[in-house]
Amino acid sequence: MDQPTSGTPAHGSATAPTDRSSGSLPPTTARLLTVLLTAVMAVTLSVTGAAAPASASDASVADRIFTLLNQERAKAGLAPLQRVVELDSVAQAWSENQARVGRMSHNPDYSRQYPAGWRLAAENVAYASQSIATGDKFNSMWMNSQGHRENMLRPGLTHVGIGVATRNGLTFATQNFAQYPSSTVLTPTSPSVASSTVDRWSGADRYAVSAEVSERNFAPGVGVAYIANGLTSADALSGAPVAAADKAPVLLTHVGSLPGEVANELARLRPAKIVILGGTGSVSSAVQNKLGAYTSGPVERWAGGDRFETSAVISRANYPKPGVDVAYVANGLTSVDALSAAPVAGMQDAPVLLTRPDSLPGAVAAELDRLDPKKIVILGGTGAVSPGVQRQLDRYTASTTRWSGTDRYAVSVTVSRAAFPNGAGVVYVANGLTSADALSAAPVAGKNRAPVLLTQAGSMPAAVQAELKRLDPDRVVVLGGTGAVSATVQNQVASITR
Repeated sequence: MDQPTSGTPAHGSATAPTDRSSGSLPPTTARLLTVLLTAVMAVTLSVTGAAAPASASDASVADRIFTLLNQERAKAGLAPLQRVVELDSVAQAWSENQARVGRMSHNPDYSRQYPAGWRLAAENVAYASQSIATGDKFNSMWMNSQGHRENMLRPGLTHVGIGVATRNGLTFATQNFAQYPSSTVLTPTSPSVASSTVDRWSGADRYAVSAEVSERNFAPGVGVAYIANGLTSADALSGAPVAAADKAPVLLTHVGSLPGEVANELARLRPAKIVILGGTGSVSSAVQNKLGAYTSGPVERWAGGDRFETSAVISRANYPKPGVDVAYVANGLTSVDALSAAPVAGMQDAPVLLTRPDSLPGAVAAELDRLDPKKIVILGGTGAVSPGVQRQLDRYTASTTRWSGTDRYAVSVTVSRAAFPNGAGVVYVANGLTSADALSAAPVAGKNRAPVLLTQAGSMPAAVQAELKRLDPDRVVVLGGTGAVSATVQNQVASITR
């Protein structure tokens, strides 16, 4: 059901329509408009007056469509388009009409609804299920269709209007393009409406997401790339802060085979060395041997007898001097609390050690004794790390504090409030039930000194919404596809940060 439609430039002759105020059109314009105006389905609309205002969520989708449109034009070496109220009104009215009748079609009168003086006009329309209807989704559909792409990347265009409307689970989007001479005065859409602060980093699966995050944030020639099992995140939890401090990516793999997207990303990165996080039960020797082809340096493995000892091994390898300012301790059986703190630990160049809920593993106790931290921060409530373990931890430091909340989402808020009291320029949002996407982004968040907030797939918890508003970021990055963080949540984020 996620289908676009648009006019394609005509092949052969056509009768040129005429604009009453601008006279005969150039032949190329006539060919384009003939198809656009005759490829109309049964529904028509005569617009009189202004369009109904879009909802906050629909408006944020329109904002994102506009941002991506100009990004695509920039890639093609074309001038950006100006979004204007007059064309927004045409586009919004037509999207409202399509939503009302529940069917996609072209507006047969759109060019007559434009302000006088246009020289070139075109229209794209599309619809998608509300659950996946993001600006990125519409942009992808249009750019993957020749006719739509030609409209979006048409040289000579100067202005655009965008409208989005949702009804009965379907979201309809319309782009109205125009070329006007510089002497024509139109009303720019308010920057507060046209601003776009929400990006999505996604892929076909968690492995592709890790490659996407890496490609967006790390240039070839990095000093090190970290490799972790994509299904069990425990080994990587202690490695993520180290990767953040090293300004290095964490890429995910299967136990016995290297995903193609990850192999391609390693070939692009050409890291000076590769470090595997965890034992052969997490990343096999066969994968280790294959990794050697992607670096001119060594392929190392940081591993212990179990996840707890592995966290101690990683700490010893990276924090050789005792007297660290802070050490973080998290439940090694449930990774979510540590995920929110991994970027913070990376910012502070601090280790993350794992414990059982009711007893401190010997290897971790020995490592804390060696580290001699000035402070220990426990991640999660007493169900995650018991009061008994807290009393054990008191032996290794002068100060023990706990960052907790009623659930994993509230813990991410607590971590954010403690580490970012003055707000943040960028915030990362990840699914709180599946840790893989947040794990891949933790080094980037640490490098950018940014929090990771956790959400449910279909709705953002109220406490997380309030924290996002308090942080007042310039930019929010949603991690994973719409199965991990739905379009509804992405639209909530856009509305909160507007």
